[in-house]
Amino acid sequence: MAVHRVAQECVRLDEPSQWFPFRKVAALISASPGLLGGVKSQLSLQIVLTKLGVHVIPDSFALGAAHQAFSAEGGLRDAKAEMRFAASVRP
Repeated sequence: MAVHRVAQECVRLDEPSQWFPFRKVAALISASPGLLGGVKSQLSLQIVLTKLGVHVIPDSFALGAAHQAFSAEGGLRDAKAEMRFAASVRP
């Protein structure tokens, strides 16, 4: 229970603390018509954001062949990709 309370304090982004000195948190998510889905750009962006003091969460999501991945309703056609995406953005 105490660990949970400390984690909640660290996630408050009002002011930096010794446990969580960052004011901004980012998740890297990309989609591309290529097979890699923007993985290379995620690495470059992670480096830049880290230098700017943004905490980039370690889980990321890259969707390859994005031009074929979405249904007419706007959802992902592949259930596995949907689960991977949900896992990467879940708190």
